[in-house]
Amino acid sequence: MIVAAVAAETLYIEVTVDEALDHQQIDLSPLLAAGLLTVTELEDDELEMMIDFARSLDEGEAATLAAASQRGCEIATDDRAAIRFVSRNDLPVQILRTSTVIRNWAESTGQDVEIVREALVRVEMSARFVPSPTDPEIAWWEQHAGRSD
Repeated sequence: MIVAAVAAETLYIEVTVDEALDHQQIDLSPLLAAGLLTVTELEDDELEMMIDFARSLDEGEAATLAAASQRGCEIATDDRAAIRFVSRNDLPVQILRTSTVIRNWAESTGQDVEIVREALVRVEMSARFVPSPTDPEIAWWEQHAGRSD
């Protein structure tokens, strides 16, 4: 599930084309068509909660946390402000970080070590993402990205 406000703000990743960085628009339509992702609107009580949350968070994070809080969903985010907000406000929301999602994928599908390394490097390059030093999966990430012994 993705809140409509978040789907609308999904922009691009960076890819290397002919040795130069290029922006590639993120296309959610294959995930939507396959039924792996659905777009949802906020209910009235969620909208009120989102407005309250938006005093501390960006609109997308506020909307996502409002829906997840009311619907009992997990959310995938690495946004430090959102993670702190969930903790400080004792929200009934489980956070899945990028590192956890990728580790779960790698382990549940038995991916080859080289495929996992390539996926991690692509995430780092395309999404400009590296887990923070406090990420629970940082040691796993570093090992599988080929940066630790």
